[in-house]
Amino acid sequence: MREVDHIEQLVGKLLLLVTPLEDRRLHTDLHNFTHQLSCDRISYSAAALFHIDRSLLTSCIAAIAISIYLVILVEFGLPSLTTSVNNAYGVPNLSEISSYFVCIVMNMYFFVIYLFDIDSTLQGPQKTHTLLSLSLWTGLMVLRLVILAYSSEMVVQEASRTQRLVTKLQMLPVPASSGCQEELLLFEEQLARSPLHYSAAGFFALDLSLLKSFVAAVTTYLVILVQFQIPDTNKE
Repeated sequence: MREVDHIEQLVGKLLLLVTPLEDRRLHTDLHNFTHQLSCDRISYSAAALFHIDRSLLTSCIAAIAISIYLVILVEFGLPSLTTSVNNAYGVPNLSEISSYFVCIVMNMYFFVIYLFDIDSTLQGPQKTHTLLSLSLWTGLMVLRLVILAYSSEMVVQEASRTQRLVTKLQMLPVPASSGCQEELLLFEEQLARSPLHYSAAGFFALDLSLLKSFVAAVTTYLVILVQFQIPDTNKE
């Protein structure tokens, strides 16, 4: 391949030296030869599956690296990593979300009774300061909860996207001797058997559906607490 490129460069230099006025036929032959070299590039392939050149080495190295990565990920990384994360952070996530639930319910409860003067113990600037403080702390806890649920959901979606990409990679014409097809099939089976998911100590899943359940539960407890407070106010 390099010799062909070298010949093409030499012919190009000869075209600059030979003018049509000096030897029209030679100039025409050189021009046709250059055009032929440009149009009909010399290349070697293995049954038209891939080209035999320096890029083959790069493809082989990449295929070997992908195979090693998939073997390590399937045999050691993926199942144990998910289990380790759930075991390590399941109980802390459960306690954190539970504390957020209690704090948000209580903050919203006091916010409602102070805002609608169900409890008139606070008035003026003190009431405004209390409402702002309750809103700020509630917003921070809601933000932390949204980040936790959203990040877990994105990881699960990325795992699903990886499974679809592995399926597409299996359709590519990869040499059988590389072993990539077997590794990709093994990786796809592993993803199908052990779907990625995170939970809070097994009580509930950490995904975007958690936010819907959380909002419903907070609303229910808030309505119940406010209803208990209204009769006490009417009696007074």
